[in-house]
Amino acid sequence: MISINSNGTLITEREVEWLKEAAPTRINITVYGASDQTYEKLCQNPKGYQQVMHAIHLLKEAGIQIKLNCSITPYNAQDLPAIKKMAMQEGL
Repeated sequence: MISINSNGTLITEREVEWLKEAAPTRINITVYGASDQTYEKLCQNPKGYQQVMHAIHLLKEAGIQIKLNCSITPYNAQDLPAIKKMAMQEGL
């Protein structure tokens, strides 16, 4: 059994095609916020949330199991309810 840990920001169509060839048991994605503003503040990535959501949708479409992790800090604690809502909406 192989699982992959990622922040999800670099998972694109290319990586998903590669992953489908020998799909891991699961990909664990650490979510750092519920908006691009939080990702910019915490990770210095102004498009981080968009990138993570794109990766989640690609992986789901490919049938690859996803588990979300969340690192809570004083900079993103206010996003926790929205992260939980997103997870529920995505069925994760």
